[in-house]
Amino acid sequence: MTTQELHTDLQYLKSGYTALLNEVEVMKNWGKVQLEALYSTQIGKYEVELLELQIELKALKKKIQLAHQAINLGVYPDFKQIEGAVAKMTREALGEITAAKNKISFGKAVLSNLSSPEESAELRKLFRNIAKALHPDINPNLTPDQKEVWHQFQEAYNTGDLERFKALEIVYADVVAAAESEPKDLSEEEIRLQINTLKNGITELTAEKKQLESDFPFSLADQLHDEEWVDEKQQAVIKDIEEYIAALAEKTADYELIKETYER
Repeated sequence: MTTQELHTDLQYLKSGYTALLNEVEVMKNWGKVQLEALYSTQIGKYEVELLELQIELKALKKKIQLAHQAINLGVYPDFKQIEGAVAKMTREALGEITAAKNKISFGKAVLSNLSSPEESAELRKLFRNIAKALHPDINPNLTPDQKEVWHQFQEAYNTGDLERFKALEIVYADVVAAAESEPKDLSEEEIRLQINTLKNGITELTAEKKQLESDFPFSLADQLHDEEWVDEKQQAVIKDIEEYIAALAEKTADYELIKETYER
């Protein structure tokens, strides 16, 4: 293979790596957040309500168990102590509920502040162009200053800040231009090394993309955009909620009867 053919292969791999990198970055920084937001606002809010009822029922059953233990020992239950002990046991679980509710609030905020499809497409296109020049895997000869500039572009991209990205393009136009000018005196060995590096990078990115697609929330991507599936999922959780409400009412009555009978 001639040096010119090696240069052609290198440019081809740079384009392929950049496109795949863009896909993975979009999945991790935008797609994942948006799908999680969809799940939490469409289904997660019901699951949190169900979780609250499950914790409440579990706590109530524990109170009844502790009361029966005292009664079986022939002593009056200390209901104040029982309720304090159970409250301590459930504190950690209640913390999980708070975290889940915060996630729902965050999801609502995400969905209400999404960039337009046009803005997102423009930002992805700009990112591909910058990555060809400044991504360390594509250009291993970057200076420390060029690497720092790349981190600024990457941060703007990850946060979806199109205006900041454009501003960085203007401010660092000379830096990008200098990085884009590929050295013409690379040896065949150096070109082959870059080619192998990019091939390995493409393999790793392909594996990462495949893993992302198999994990939550990407594993439910199609379903979350299927209104019928979402409705069925909601109804299933709502049914569980109704069953727990009924069970909770029953156990509440049992506990109140114990208290009425044995409280001094």
